[in-house]
Amino acid sequence: MRRASLARSFRWWNWCPIHPPFPLFLQSIACIIESYQRGYAYPFLRKVINVANLRSEEKGEILVVYFNDAKILDEAKIQQIGNELMEKVGEAPNAKLLLNFSNVTFMSSAMIGKVILVNKKCKGAKVNLKLCEISDNVMEVFKLMRLNKILDIQKSEEKALAGFDKKGLFR
Repeated sequence: MRRASLARSFRWWNWCPIHPPFPLFLQSIACIIESYQRGYAYPFLRKVINVANLRSEEKGEILVVYFNDAKILDEAKIQQIGNELMEKVGEAPNAKLLLNFSNVTFMSSAMIGKVILVNKKCKGAKVNLKLCEISDNVMEVFKLMRLNKILDIQKSEEKALAGFDKKGLFR
């Protein structure tokens, strides 16, 4: 008898946030829809939906990375973006990487932490990193944290692309 009750507690609908009085078929449909919205194929299984959060293109010798989302707030999304950015550091041709924040209007402090980690990895891999087109809201936070002193931030993509070619002291 104990085995049967233990098995009943591990049925997938027991993990679903919607419980009776809904009929079982409505419960299961609602749970599956909610799990897909969270990015899971079935409740409490591994993630299978991997939506690209970044778009990249090569402009000459430089890999330009664009962010697809306007607001980067969700912790899972920040983790995915961080992983994708780390991969892009290794893909940068001629060790030149440009992060274009033109679509981003707001991002959490955790995302700023990911940008700092990417900067650290770029320095370790001797990749030249520049950031451009950062919105005023995000730039205020960068200035408060004095990241504008650490990171090479440019107003426009054109200035940033031209900045890769500059040599010497005022790079």
